[in-house]
Amino acid sequence: MLRLPEDSPLRADVEGGEVVSLNIDGSIFPVVAQGFDWHFQDTRAELSVLDPAAEYHLIDIGANVGLFCRQVLANFSNVTSASCYEPSPLNTGHLARNLAGFRDVRVLPFGLHRDEGELKFYLDARNGGNFSFNAEAVANRPFTEVTAPVRRITPELLRAHMPGAGAGRRLIWKSDTQGLDEVLMAEMPPAFWTDVDVALFEGWRIGKPAFDHDAFRAMLDAFPHAYRRRRGRMQRVEPGDIVAYLAADDRKWTDFCLSRRPLALDAAADHSAKCGPS
Repeated sequence: MLRLPEDSPLRADVEGGEVVSLNIDGSIFPVVAQGFDWHFQDTRAELSVLDPAAEYHLIDIGANVGLFCRQVLANFSNVTSASCYEPSPLNTGHLARNLAGFRDVRVLPFGLHRDEGELKFYLDARNGGNFSFNAEAVANRPFTEVTAPVRRITPELLRAHMPGAGAGRRLIWKSDTQGLDEVLMAEMPPAFWTDVDVALFEGWRIGKPAFDHDAFRAMLDAFPHAYRRRRGRMQRVEPGDIVAYLAADDRKWTDFCLSRRPLALDAAADHSAKCGPS
């Protein structure tokens, strides 16, 4: 447990909100222990586009230990429910503890994929953010592997796992699955994306399973505004730019933000260095 100062964006006004539960690794723990946040300036800029008149439910795929979700729930008053998917046995206990004080949050201890059942799950020995069903994520890195449960991603499944309070709310999509984000997003039909106001995902240029590229492009086209983080700032991009970026396989990565409202780019400066491909 790490005790948080009063001005930490991870600190929440709930029972147990003065501490955060973490794995000791070489990537996530040092960032939180030093700054007592998890790249919150990024999140604050990206979610500045939320409609202040709307209520939101967060779908967090690859929730890790819940740092992103907790910062959102603690700092955005109109995001009050969440469903968090995390298959790692190293993370789920921390995830449950970090979100236990929030009433309308569900922790789902399994992954999402196109398959149903169990799959090999790869855990980077050094970077606690680099866990994936994609073996390419740990190529040339020390790792262990376990078998983890997966469910086939569908809109029906996502809605079934929302707490009752989340029904009918506008949606925030966040996925960080170490090279499988496009695969999951391409599985969702166009009607699903009409309910999503902001979609945040990591684009990592590594090998990944085949997916429906037309469906992925249609999803990108459904949002009027798209941004990528580059040299510490969010920059406007077009859907074709995202497709072209993801077509390479040089193991570079970046974060993308899709939104229905324009981002205030002068508020999106990044003053923290993101560590590794997590």
